[in-house]
Amino acid sequence: MRAVFVLLIVLLPVLLYGQSYMDIGKRLKLLEEQTDFKYDTAGFSLLPKFDFRCDRKNKAGSEYFHVTDINSDDLPDLIFSGPCSPHHQTGIFLNTGKSLKKVFDYPGKIVSVEKNSSITTINILKEAADCDFYSQFIQVVINHQSQVTKHTIVFGAKTKIAVGNKFKEDKVMGTLRTTPHINDVVKRDLCNNSIKGNQLTRIHEFKDIIQINRSGPWWLVLYPENNERSWVGWIRLE
Repeated sequence: MRAVFVLLIVLLPVLLYGQSYMDIGKRLKLLEEQTDFKYDTAGFSLLPKFDFRCDRKNKAGSEYFHVTDINSDDLPDLIFSGPCSPHHQTGIFLNTGKSLKKVFDYPGKIVSVEKNSSITTINILKEAADCDFYSQFIQVVINHQSQVTKHTIVFGAKTKIAVGNKFKEDKVMGTLRTTPHINDVVKRDLCNNSIKGNQLTRIHEFKDIIQINRSGPWWLVLYPENNERSWVGWIRLE
């Protein structure tokens, strides 16, 4: 059974880890649409030579490379996002003029690259697989000074994202779950990791959340644990 995330967004200036509700809704809309990213390899042959472990296994040439000026220094930079044992991997490289400097390297497939006058935002989806039973939606932001920040949204493997039109702030405490019911049965996965039912994470004291949907006594919430990680899950108020 798939849990449906109905994410409700209003145009309010409230910020969550540096992002407005509108920004968060736009980001999650990318998960809902799941469109294929269009790579642009123009200028690839002119880049400095580099050695990347994933590219050594890439028999498709430049197919999984995207060339763009990430840090607005008028030098073309490079993103690799493609097959790399055992799964997809994304690497981000900044052009120093003499070499390509790796600033990010993590499992996942590129979803979008968005640029404005001051920053480039790269969204990457690492889907749950094998013994990693949570998905991660990773946002990497690089500014014109080449500073890199990262924020990750963690959610259940079978979750379907659907974006609505309204958010509500509140404070809650309790257990976040992947589905709106209580399951605390302990089992082990194929890698012998212990899994406790449908538990996602525990909020030990009252914390700020954004309520994005509800089903009876259950709330679907976005819980910002810190500046680098948030969770989306169901909570029954205690």
